[in-house]
Amino acid sequence: MRALQGRLAEHGVPFGHWTFLRILWERDGLTQRRAQRPGGVMEPTTFAALRAMEELGYVVRRQTAANRKNVYVYLTARDARSRRSWCRWRKK
Repeated sequence: MRALQGRLAEHGVPFGHWTFLRILWERDGLTQRRAQRPGGVMEPTTFAALRAMEELGYVVRRQTAANRKNVYVYLTARDARSRRSWCRWRKK
């Protein structure tokens, strides 16, 4: 775990963001609430992490016209494509 945190830090990725990146790589377009469940974190923590990830350009958050209550989270094209390289250095 510590080695992974070190490699993430080298790339400027906080460990909390890594958790959500992995969740979204498996299933992009989740609601914020659904993204928090697999991560095992509380809703305020999820909101803060996803907001920070949006500011860094990892994700975008959107509401649909049909349902303005839910906020859906999508990886940016750059981070969706980078999954292979991120997972490769994670295993080193």
